Amino acid sequence: MHILYKMVQDKLAVVGRHDFVKLAGYRNIAKGLRHLDKFLASGDAPDFFIIRLRDAVGLAPEECDVAIAEHRKVLREKEEREQEAYLRSVFKPHLIVGTDGSSQAPVFMKIFLSHRRTIYLPEDKLHEEKVAEIVRDHFAKHKGYMEAFGKITCYIFRPIYDESIIFGIDGSVLERVNRPLWGPTGFSVAEKWPNDSDQHFQERTRERLKIISISCNGWNPPALFLVPR
Repeated sequence: MHILYKMVQDKLAVVGRHDFVKLAGYRNIAKGLRHLDKFLASGDAPDFFIIRLRDAVGLAPEECDVAIAEHRKVLREKEEREQEAYLRSVFKPHLIVGTDGSSQAPVFMKIFLSHRRTIYLPEDKLHEEKVAEIVRDHFAKHKGYMEAFGKITCYIFRPIYDESIIFGIDGSVLERVNRPLWGPTGFSVAEKWPNDSDQHFQERTRERLKIISISCNGWNPPALFLVPR
């Protein structure tokens, strides 16, 4: 753990938990203890509580900032590994329907209907010729438009986790990318991972709600995808 964590532990050994949260400026001891327990579990806390801890143990602000930044980087990297391992474990071949975002539907409706943008494929439909047929049939069935999302601009075929193939609306292959293009469903509800602080969770959620565009051989149809940070 980082230097602030060690200094807090040392101070706790001397003054005890209740007196320590008083030193941190808390009149509401129970509230202070809840924040302290979260910090001791993960080594991180919201910035306002980090400042209180720093002042209570007499750690220089610059030294504290460096230590916390490095620790948070470690937590983010660990979180990303855990998330990727989970996504790999549940991965199934699928198509993602790319849209231009022209619909004026509210965000909650986009989230509620996001599953409609993912088409899971059986093993006998994983050949590109079969996928092209599915693309053309889907585009014709929906008349080129997805409710709550707008005009269909492309389809992203993900046969394996580390590969994405972008199809045009006519079933032609536009681009091959050796990485996953997110969602998989365009929108997904952010999950809180083990040892994930409230601040990290909020930061990650904000990042995931960014709207980006994907490039198809120089043609840039805007599509709603979540940025994995």
